[in-house]
Amino acid sequence: MKARRRSPRRGASAQRPPLRTRLAAWAGRLSWRPRRPRRRQLVLGGLVVSLAAAGLGLAHGSWRLARAVAEVPVSRVAFSGELRQVDREALVERVETALGDQGFFTVDLGELQQAVEALPWVDRARVRRRWPDELELVIQEQQPMARWGDEELINRRGERFRVDQVEELTALPSLRGPEGSMAEVMARYRELTERLGASALALVALELDQRGSWTARLEGGVRLDLGSEQIERRAERFLRVYHAELARHFEQVAYVDLRYANGLAVGWKAEATELSMNRAVAVRERV
Repeated sequence: MKARRRSPRRGASAQRPPLRTRLAAWAGRLSWRPRRPRRRQLVLGGLVVSLAAAGLGLAHGSWRLARAVAEVPVSRVAFSGELRQVDREALVERVETALGDQGFFTVDLGELQQAVEALPWVDRARVRRRWPDELELVIQEQQPMARWGDEELINRRGERFRVDQVEELTALPSLRGPEGSMAEVMARYRELTERLGASALALVALELDQRGSWTARLEGGVRLDLGSEQIERRAERFLRVYHAELARHFEQVAYVDLRYANGLAVGWKAEATELSMNRAVAVRERV
């Protein structure tokens, strides 16, 4: 008697093939249609070749453009600014040297600016391009306020700078002092200038020596020995005596020594009269 084959239970699915068979069939479906990927590879390859050719064309065009830009020369340099002391020939020579073979678009404006500012009497410079092939150079000249020592000048910002032949600038006041004392000397100069200027006296020189003693010189050559202490009080004492006794004979005065606690001494020029010398003694005794 044959065994009866059991029928599947109701609702159960038919027996599935083994897992390896299913995976093989799945992989086969993914790798099917071999012609389409090959055609896609050919299309993509052609596209890459086209883009490469276009890139070479763009690169070649960019190189030609860069070369053309670099070859644009500077046809003119326009200078502006009120130049009184700057050597114009030296300025032109410095600009030509700094430019060299650089073109309008390739010139280093910062380098050119620094080269011009290194010239004597040039305070600041500004360089800019002016389309299509010109450069504009705006120069601000140094504005000296005083001489410092024998070789330098001081501008209105209180900065020292060097030029040739400082000694010829006699119209500028002369300031002197030990190294590191410039700010102090300038402050004292401004203070004394304000005090003396109210009495129509011009301060033309001021010196601070190594011992801290101050010496001032007025227009006309009169020297004021102020010492190292109570400079403001001594300046006021001088002004009181000046208005009371000295103003009428001031052209005969050589120096005024203010280094006394409560007085001063007047030195007269060689041509001063005996009467003037007697006045000086009387002034010294009453101050």
